[in-house]
Amino acid sequence: MRRPNRALALAVGVPFMAGCFSTFQVPVPEPPERSSRIQGVVRDDGADGARIEFDAVDQVAWSDSEVVVVGILEDEAVTRSFPISSLSGVLVRQIDPAKTSVVIAGLFIGAIATISLLLTGQARDGVPLPGVR
Repeated sequence: MRRPNRALALAVGVPFMAGCFSTFQVPVPEPPERSSRIQGVVRDDGADGARIEFDAVDQVAWSDSEVVVVGILEDEAVTRSFPISSLSGVLVRQIDPAKTSVVIAGLFIGAIATISLLLTGQARDGVPLPGVR
C-alpha cells in the first residue's frame, strides 16, 4: 500500500487542527512564568472586564508594573501598555477540548463509514453500489 504524500497530509490536516484552538482567559502569571505567548489582556473594569484581543501579537514585554504589547488591533499596528494591577487576566491560545473532540469524532465516524461501504459494497441493505462487485 502506498503511503500518502506528506504535503497532502499537511494540507488536509492543518485546517482541522487550526480549528481546534481557541483563546482562553487565564490569570495573570507570576513573574517567573510570564511569556510572550499572549493574545491580549482582560482589564479589571468592574463586573465585566474589558477584553482586548489582538489580531496578531509581534512583541510582549513584561516589567514589574506593566505589560507592553506590540501588535495589530483592528487592522492597525499599535503599541499598548497595561498596568498589571489593572488586569484580571491575559488571553492565550490553547487547544479547545470540545472542538478537538468534535474533529476527532468526525474523522472516526467518516473513516468507519467509508470502510464499511468499501467492505460491504452496499449503501443500503440489498442495493449494491454501482461499479463495486
